[in-house]
Amino acid sequence: MTRKRKIRELSFTCVQKRIEKRSRNTRCNLQSLSLTVIKQQFDPQVYDDFVVRGNTAVLRCHLPTFVREYVSVDSWIRDDKQVLKRNDMKGSSYTVLNSGELLIHGVLEKDSQRTFHCQTRHRLTGEMVMSVSAGKIVVTEPHASTLPRVTFSQPQVRAEEGSFAQLPCVAQGNPPPTYRWMKDTNGILKSIEENGRIWVNQGTLNIKKVQSSDGGKYQCIVRNSIGERRIESVLVVTAPLIVNIRPPRQVLNIGQEATFNCNVTGYPVHTINWKKDQRQLASSSRVRLLSRDVLHITSVRRDDRGMYQCFVYNDLDAAQGTAELKISDVPPTLISAFPEHTAHTGDSISLKCVTTGNPIPRITWHLDDIPIDQGPRMTAVDRIGDLGHVTGILNITEVRVEDSGEYRCQGENDVGTTFHAARLNVYGPPFVRAMRNVTAVSGEDLTIRCPYGGYPIKGIRWFKNDVLLPLNHRQKVNHGGTLTIQGVQRAADKGEYSCSVKNSEGQMATGVTYVSVVVPPVIDAHYFRESITIDEDTRTKLMCVVTRGDPPMRFHWLKNGQTFLAHGDTTVQTFEDTSIVTFKKVASSDRGQYTCVATNIAASNNRTMQLIVNVAPQWTVEPKNASVILGQRVWIDCAAVGFPAPSILWKKLLHTESSSGDFTYVHSNPRAHRFNNGTLVLSDVEESDAGSYLCQATNGIAAGLSKIITLQVLVPPKFKEPFQTKTVTEESNTTLRCIATGHGPIVITWQKDKSLIDINRRGRFSIRDIADSRQTISELQILKTHRSDTGTYSCSAVSDIGTDEATIQYIVQGRPDPPTDISGKFTVDQISCQGKFKHDGNSHVTGSVVQYQSISDSSWNGQTSQLIVSGSDNMATLRALSPVTLYFIRIVAENSLGHSAPSEVINVTTTEEAPSGAPRDVQVHSTGAQSMKVSWKPPPDDATNGVIKGPTSSPAYGKRETDLPFYKNIALVIPVVVSSLVLVLVIFIVAVCLRKHSQDRREYEMRKPCGDSLMMSDLGKQVTEKPSKVSHYSCPSGNKGDYAEPYTCIESIPPKQRSDGLFATIKRCPTRPIYMSASYKQGAETTQQMSPHDSAANLDSNNSDRWRNEAGSGHKPLR
Repeated sequence: MTRKRKIRELSFTCVQKRIEKRSRNTRCNLQSLSLTVIKQQFDPQVYDDFVVRGNTAVLRCHLPTFVREYVSVDSWIRDDKQVLKRNDMKGSSYTVLNSGELLIHGVLEKDSQRTFHCQTRHRLTGEMVMSVSAGKIVVTEPHASTLPRVTFSQPQVRAEEGSFAQLPCVAQGNPPPTYRWMKDTNGILKSIEENGRIWVNQGTLNIKKVQSSDGGKYQCIVRNSIGERRIESVLVVTAPLIVNIRPPRQVLNIGQEATFNCNVTGYPVHTINWKKDQRQLASSSRVRLLSRDVLHITSVRRDDRGMYQCFVYNDLDAAQGTAELKISDVPPTLISAFPEHTAHTGDSISLKCVTTGNPIPRITWHLDDIPIDQGPRMTAVDRIGDLGHVTGILNITEVRVEDSGEYRCQGENDVGTTFHAARLNVYGPPFVRAMRNVTAVSGEDLTIRCPYGGYPIKGIRWFKNDVLLPLNHRQKVNHGGTLTIQGVQRAADKGEYSCSVKNSEGQMATGVTYVSVVVPPVIDAHYFRESITIDEDTRTKLMCVVTRGDPPMRFHWLKNGQTFLAHGDTTVQTFEDTSIVTFKKVASSDRGQYTCVATNIAASNNRTMQLIVNVAPQWTVEPKNASVILGQRVWIDCAAVGFPAPSILWKKLLHTESSSGDFTYVHSNPRAHRFNNGTLVLSDVEESDAGSYLCQATNGIAAGLSKIITLQVLVPPKFKEPFQTKTVTEESNTTLRCIATGHGPIVITWQKDKSLIDINRRGRFSIRDIADSRQTISELQILKTHRSDTGTYSCSAVSDIGTDEATIQYIVQGRPDPPTDISGKFTVDQISCQGKFKHDGNSHVTGSVVQYQSISDSSWNGQTSQLIVSGSDNMATLRALSPVTLYFIRIVAENSLGHSAPSEVINVTTTEEAPSGAPRDVQVHSTGAQSMKVSWKPPPDDATNGVIKGPTSSPAYGKRETDLPFYKNIALVIPVVVSSLVLVLVIFIVAVCLRKHSQDRREYEMRKPCGDSLMMSDLGKQVTEKPSKVSHYSCPSGNKGDYAEPYTCIESIPPKQRSDGLFATIKRCPTRPIYMSASYKQGAETTQQMSPHDSAANLDSNNSDRWRNEAGSGHKPLR
């Protein structure tokens, strides 16, 4: 690893804070500091992430461990140079977390084309480093439905108060999961209410301007159609710690109480530690913590004064507060005292002691432990100085030998006592003052001072029963004349003791005292143990037996430090060396600390026993049956007292129908929580939570308590089938049924299309309700259903608990309505018709039938034809129809239930077409050299294909013996009787040519054409008709010739010419043309002047043009 050293100047501010008195002083000697930062090369790494389409991807910026403390992710850079930074925008597809991760929400295939780099910033140097590698998202396709799997979360998130906090929760599943956040408040999960400060974006819980109340435990619930997963995340809200102790200074008298409160601002607070004078505070029954931030001292003593410190810690910070406790009453303290003096008789001596204290101490004087009585020679004076010092002076005038001895000044006030002792030696012979008898306590140390006087003294000796001491290791004699006996024993140490004082001149003095040894009481621990445990309602005795001690013996009892007296079922009996407390029926109130105090002339002795009374559990809150609405929360209280404190357990009956009572423990889970006080809380109650619950309180005493309660889950109305579809046929009787479960009574009402059904106004409707303990059934009966009954029916169930609604899509099916708006388009041989299906009878139209016939017959039988159209097409084409025929058409619609009634009938006539039949029985007879007679029969009526409108031109073929070609300009004069006959004649004439052509197969090319024209005359029929006009027209040749041959129609036919057929006389015309109306040559039309000498002088040229135009387009040329 390569390291480069780089020096950067960083500024630090040192704040020196001096703590009063003896608290710890913090010294800061930094004036200016140059901090050396070692720049270390590192490469952030970004790896690919695999994610199922539609889910959230997580890209991480991986940093080496040696720089993580100082380097953080500043931003992410996409391959298109877009910079992604931290933001609090709702609904964004990208989220950059405070911890540096990049979340890409709802990934699609296109996201796999992107790459991402992370960019980091060094907190100390500000240097920016971009990752060398780029990460991308590998999008995979889901292949099956899967349970959500949490892929990224943070168990703990720290946020400073007022900052922006993010609690990520990323999961993958198919279908993509939804996210829901809840907060654990005192063991109860509450849904997060989103607002402008708190919201959830694609699973990430965002909190702006974090508050201390936001801290705590959160649960992220990830759910899809397969199931759900839960993860926990703790939000730790921090703020700088500031500590103050209130009150900061207290001045108390001895015996008063002191309380210090450690007030902390900032969080979290992990640890609070108390110290006194920089030393760990030792707690006791007198000095104790009421809570971790409240210190309480009862009956303040002199040694309680000092400095108290409260230290507060968390993972990131520490702070302290300081307070002082002063004692207002100060015990006496010697400031100065007199030294040892040596004087001669007659001298004057002043002994002085200076002391101080609060209250002002009193000074007293003693000589050899005997208070000094003031007299003419000895006076004591006290003086109080400006500083409150008390000066005590003992003046002795005309000192005598008997004034010699040990003088003691003693300062005393209400708080305490102090003294100083020193000898006053007066020259003279030795002496020993009278000694008082001494009583020693067995087992304790005894000190006896020899009260001698005189000066100088050569030696001091002690004797017991005239035996020089010491005799053993327990006896010691010092040079000042004091005898000390350690651990006095009655048998060995009682007796007469004497001290002997001798000077250098051999003068001697002796003092005698008698030592009596008394034995203090000793309480037998065998009978009076440290504790005794007894069950409630039983009998017991507390025996205080003194095994040693001088009589007489006095006893008294204390309970919890207070005098205990016999009462009720409790008696106290005292004997010579024994005292007995008898409990005839132990109660829980008898529990406590019992102290037996035995006192005799020597001392008092005590021993304490703790009486533990086991109390079987007793209900303080007995559980009761409870009910709760489905989905809500229920609190079931169960509390008991006893000693030891009973533990409360909840159990649930496994099978309610079982008589064996198989119960299983109710463990805490996201929906069930048991509090320490025994209360059971069930959240989001489900139907399966209903049943019998057992609350059991046990503490090992007796059988304990238990009670079975029933939890009733009140289910709001709920329909078994929230949506139904029912299809019936018209004119049938039907029943719509809604079945609602839930706790009743349940009232069910019916609506049709959101309107309440009034059965009084609907005679065909009736409602019947059937209810039992499990469900309510409501039936809506509809008689003789009609298509108008179709609609959306809803049944609403209402109870005191809630409501529910079910929907029934009711469809009454019948035959479809007849098609309407029938129309048709026609040609020569086909008709296209269409219609509209107004109502399909609530059943899809499966087809339609187009019926048509050419005769008007209301029965539509026999001659009726039909065309079946499949599907819902509303258009059909009738083909292969006869020209110029009137057709009657109607349409019938069809669905799965049958046919509709026929539609209205429309009539359509097809258009005309050239005749499809040839003339029959064509005969030609010669009538002379210049004429021939042609006769024929018309084609059948069904082959005319329309109304014959007149003669038509066509190449005329004649049979001659000449070499003229068969086609030549000719003129036909055809008398037309009636307009109806003209059509027949047109077809007939055309047919003649065709017939002639078809019957004569011989070649006529060598024949010469006849003159200018052929005249057709004497045309007649065996009917007398009204004369018609003459039509003159020509038709083009079908051959390649360049000629068009004109024909003319004679105005009238003589009535006498009647026969069974048609006939014509063809005559040779003169060389000049008689009528020339049109010539065709290569498609060009030429009109020629008609001669005024023609016999058809009344020719209607307009009519001729009309016939020519109509006939010329409908026939094929003759060949």
